[in-house]
Amino acid sequence: MNWKNSDPQTRGEKPSEPKAGHCYPVLYRDRMFDRTGDYSARIKIYRNETWSWIEVELRKADVDYVRRNCSEMKECAPTLMKRGKEWFLDFPFQQSVKLSDVKIRDQVILAVSLGMKNPCTCTVMDSGGRILGREFLKLSEEQDELRHRLGKIKKARRCGSKGNRRLWAYARAVNDDMALKTAKFIIDKAVLYDVDCIVFEHLSLDGPKPGPVGESLNVWKARTIQKQAEHQAHANGIRVSHVNAWGTALLAYDGSGETIRGDKAGLGSRSLCRFTGGKTYNVSLNASMNVGARYFVREILKTLPARERQRIEVKIPECAKRSTCTLATLISLNGELGFADPGPAV
Repeated sequence: MNWKNSDPQTRGEKPSEPKAGHCYPVLYRDRMFDRTGDYSARIKIYRNETWSWIEVELRKADVDYVRRNCSEMKECAPTLMKRGKEWFLDFPFQQSVKLSDVKIRDQVILAVSLGMKNPCTCTVMDSGGRILGREFLKLSEEQDELRHRLGKIKKARRCGSKGNRRLWAYARAVNDDMALKTAKFIIDKAVLYDVDCIVFEHLSLDGPKPGPVGESLNVWKARTIQKQAEHQAHANGIRVSHVNAWGTALLAYDGSGETIRGDKAGLGSRSLCRFTGGKTYNVSLNASMNVGARYFVREILKTLPARERQRIEVKIPECAKRSTCTLATLISLNGELGFADPGPAV
């Protein structure tokens, strides 16, 4: 209608009919989708230049799975999707969940540091800076398999092959499996410690990354892990937040300044770093503690009046810039506000 009512001299060509491609429009109930039985239904599609109803059979295993796991959810109108040479009905489900609503002073969080070598390092902490738990995830077999598949792709490229569809499909499958296992690990630990919020780093991974490190970044599924974990966290009533990622691994959690990492410190492994005072520590664990501290510093400062916040920023300059906050900043903030010092982290 908009095209017909527009100026004939400027409206251009008549718009073409929409094409389904690999995704058909939503099959609204009663008009395009009708459930005829427990394991059968009929859908209305445009075929042979006419709209017609066709009968479809629903797989018993899928229907039984939905009954067991989605009985409390609302079933929405399905969508017809094409995968390979076959068409499938995708049923979305809607669920209302009340997220955790706890005051910042009473919250317990799970601070997550994602990495390419160590898939996930989690630290459980409270607003006072107390470390309540540490969890590490290592997927050595999956990482070796992924490196092996990427090595085969490199070898095929050197031999003149360009597409490598099958090799890339296998590598992507291994990578997706690692992402799902990492997201499940995060949610399992969040439920185990009964946390109120999961805190991630805000990672910027847009665009291609050149060089050998860039190739590892291009296959790193950090954003997929965060999306999967966020979806599962909301289903469990847990909130998700993101903080500034700059310097979380570079700055020491004790406030002593920048760390020296790997070979530069003579440690032989990039998973370890050395503080200015000579202490050797795990890089990912140090980063996760700073991630949690930045979340609490930000949320605590939000609750303060403007004048009080300005006074705090003068006393503790690190609070004025979120990219310089560490666990020591959070402990200093609590001390300035009159809360007890939890003591040094272990």
